Amino acid sequence: MVIRQFNQVMNANSIITAPYMIPSKQRFIPVFEHFGLDVIAPEVEERMEEDDILKYAGKFDATICGDDQYSRRVWKNAPPG
Repeated sequence: MVIRQFNQVMNANSIITAPYMIPSKQRFIPVFEHFGLDVIAPEVEERMEEDDILKYAGKFDATICGDDQYSRRVWKNAPPG
C-alpha cells in the first residue's frame, strides 16, 4: 500500500541512515529504484547527528533511519525535496 503510493511519486528521494541497512544497501537500492525512489545512502557508523542530517536538508522526501537526531530544527529546515 505505501509502496504503491511511492510508485506514483515522481522524482522522490529517500535517505537511508539506519546502520543495520548500510552494509546491505546494494540489496535494497534496486527495490527502491523500482518504485521510483532515488536513494541517498551516506556512510553512517552509529547515527547521524543534527548537523549531518541538515547537510541533506531539502534533498529527501522519506527516510529510513535508526536513532538519528531528527530534531525540531531538522524538521523545520528539511522540508521534502
